[in-house]
Amino acid sequence: MRPDEYHRDSVIGGPGAFLVVAEEFKSFGVAVRSSLLVMAAVITVKSSKVVVILG
Repeated sequence: MRPDEYHRDSVIGGPGAFLVVAEEFKSFGVAVRSSLLVMAAVITVKSSKVVVILG
């Protein structure tokens, strides 16, 4: 099982939870920015869990 699949299926969960995957090191910054934008977009959600995986 890939790390992103494991985290999506077994680690994160609940309202506002999401997963952003960085396929390689050079895309890590884009993944972090994307997750920050998603968190800002769901600011009304009481709790959000974020996992960024460098795969």
